[in-house]
Amino acid sequence: MKKEKRGSYDYMFDTNEEILLVRWSDNKYVCVGTNYDTIEPLKKVNRWLSHVKIKGDVPLPNVMNNYNTYMGSVDHHDQLDCKFATSLRGKKWYWSLFTRVLDMIVVNAWIIHKFLQTGKEQLDLVSFRRAVCVPYLKLGKADIRIGRKSRDIIPSTRLDDVRYDGKDHVIAKRENQRRCQKKSCSRKPRTYCKKCNITLCLECFTPYHKQ
Repeated sequence: MKKEKRGSYDYMFDTNEEILLVRWSDNKYVCVGTNYDTIEPLKKVNRWLSHVKIKGDVPLPNVMNNYNTYMGSVDHHDQLDCKFATSLRGKKWYWSLFTRVLDMIVVNAWIIHKFLQTGKEQLDLVSFRRAVCVPYLKLGKADIRIGRKSRDIIPSTRLDDVRYDGKDHVIAKRENQRRCQKKSCSRKPRTYCKKCNITLCLECFTPYHKQ
């Protein structure tokens, strides 16, 4: 079937056990086994046709259509997990279990997001994954100032998602003084936000974390 066009299908039927096996060519090959469903009547689905560079209708076996229509929550969740699955090369076999759990957590969070954002602007799955990942990537971003004997890693900015989340922002003290990172402030306190790792004086701490 590798030479066949998208939407093509093939099947075999076991007359003894009355089991129908169907393979359908979509973006990837999809294989289904059934003991009660049929191929006909064929349905139509809209797909990208690479050989003509346009979208068009392709035939869909009835068994595939029924599976997509009536599949349960577990199958649907598994389908969402596989869309943007995290892959790690050169790691131990158990890393796939760890990344699978992370993917499942993100999908569950996205489902809750859709439930809470009913009637409002909702993010699709890939945009939601990006919105989750970017704050963690930016959380460790730092400006490295060169010119002294030692390099001072001073995070000058934080992503708004971290800065304004209102959680776990605690005042702590350093041994050395540094300039307050809030604009228009020239103080040099030892206090800083432990979560953001931003130097802030006592007067600027609260305004800095409010929009």
